[in-house]
Amino acid sequence: MARRIVKPDGTFCSSCGNAVDASAGICYTCGQPFEGAAAGAACPNCGRAVEATEAICPVCGTDLPRAPTGPIPADPPGNQKNLVEEIQAFRGERRENPGGAAADPNGPPETEQSLLAELESLWKLAEPFEQVVLARRKRLEQMDRLIAAARRRVRELGDSGIPAEVREREELKRQVQEVLLEREEILKIEYGIAEMERIYRNIITTQQQELRSKEDALKARLEGFRKEIGMRDAERQAIADREQELERRERALQEKLAKLEDRTSAPAAVTPPPNPVGEGEAVTREQWLAAQRDIQDALLKLRGTAEGEIILPTAEGLRDLRMRVTELEELLEKNAEEQGRLEAEVAELRKWDPTLREVLAEIDDLLGKLPDADIKKFARSESFKKYSELMERLGL
Repeated sequence: MARRIVKPDGTFCSSCGNAVDASAGICYTCGQPFEGAAAGAACPNCGRAVEATEAICPVCGTDLPRAPTGPIPADPPGNQKNLVEEIQAFRGERRENPGGAAADPNGPPETEQSLLAELESLWKLAEPFEQVVLARRKRLEQMDRLIAAARRRVRELGDSGIPAEVREREELKRQVQEVLLEREEILKIEYGIAEMERIYRNIITTQQQELRSKEDALKARLEGFRKEIGMRDAERQAIADREQELERRERALQEKLAKLEDRTSAPAAVTPPPNPVGEGEAVTREQWLAAQRDIQDALLKLRGTAEGEIILPTAEGLRDLRMRVTELEELLEKNAEEQGRLEAEVAELRKWDPTLREVLAEIDDLLGKLPDADIKKFARSESFKKYSELMERLGL
């Protein structure tokens, strides 16, 4: 529980020191409900609003100067005889309007359906809820005013023994206790509302953070999908270009095959070559034709066909020939690579040939310096034969 500290420059909360509304029933900063008000002053060291009765600042611990304190300004006292009737009428309004809001005399009578509609409107619109809050604040102000007036009247009556004053004093005490209980209920409701608001704000903040994290994750996934789509489009375009290139090569190959088939299917006598002229005497047309016939006859004999029969190449034969040509080309490439490798090795060995000759000459000199027994033993071994062949090959 906290109290409202009343200063000339405003009203402050005794719990957290923040400025509050003079009619507020709860501090909206720390959530503490207010229980009455007190005159206050500012700490000369830290400026914190403290009660005038405090001797030490609760924040910085500075000793506070004593100042004359007076009662809190209250409403001008009315007829004290009617104070009990006023409190009873106030309590009757509470019984007639359990919700705590001021009833509208010009409005329709309240029913269960109207109350349900009002509760539903509290969730849909903020204005009815604000009206309920304002009505509760006004009711708290009325409670504080009535409680202050009743306590002031009780102090005025004191220990009087007059029966009417005794009855009035006891009735005022009872009414004050009932008003205080109602006030405590309202403050608990206000505190519950503030706590619910804080919880809902925390829930909304957490949900917003989760939504932001999900949004970031979705954006990252969307960017990944876009990149993957771009990569697949590039791959699809590369495949299409490759297919076009293969089609172009296939058309070129088909054209070459067609030319080759035309060339092989055409008779040899249709396009005779021009008369070749050798270094010696010239060859006549008849001689060239006779030579061509001899070649054809020889080919036919090799194939085992009858004379004069012309055999055209088939598609299977052309495919086998192409495969054979491809194999021969690969074999030629391998032979060329092997030949290049061997030539490199031979060049490397030739580079080391002078050094090898010098080393072998020195070894031969060293062998001549060995004892005769060792020389004879080495001469009878197989290594000496290899050594002799190597020396003869190098011309040493």
